[in-house]
Amino acid sequence: MGIFAQELASILADHQHQDLGIWQGQGPRGDPVWHPLRRLGISSPIIQRLKHAAANDRAIATMTLTDLARLGEMLCLTPDELWRLRAAWLAEGVAIHLARRAAPSSREAARRVTRGIFLALLKDGAALERLL
Repeated sequence: MGIFAQELASILADHQHQDLGIWQGQGPRGDPVWHPLRRLGISSPIIQRLKHAAANDRAIATMTLTDLARLGEMLCLTPDELWRLRAAWLAEGVAIHLARRAAPSSREAARRVTRGIFLALLKDGAALERLL
C-alpha cells in the first residue's frame, strides 16, 4: 500500500528544484522534497506519516483533497500529475477501508486489489471523474 504517499513523493521530488521564488524567501532547509507541504501549513505529524508511507509498503497515509488542490496550485502540477495523485488518493482510501477490515492473512491480497484499482483509475479517466 502507500500508493498515495509514493506517488506524492515522486512528484514532489520532480519539483524540488523548481524556482524558489514561490517560497517567498523561505526556501527548503533540510528537506527540500517535502518542504512544499510545510509551506502549505500541513502539520508535521501528517508529513511524517506521508514520508513513512512513501518508504514503507505496509504504511498508509493521505492528505485532504483541499490540501492536494492547494499543492497543485502552488507547484503548478501538470494535469497528468494531478490525475495520478487523485487516482492514488482514491485507491488509498480503498486500502484504508480494506486494512481496517481484512484479516492479517488477507493483507497481501488487499495490496494487490488496491494496486489494481489505482492502475484501473489511471486507464479510465471517466471513472475517476465520476468518483471524485
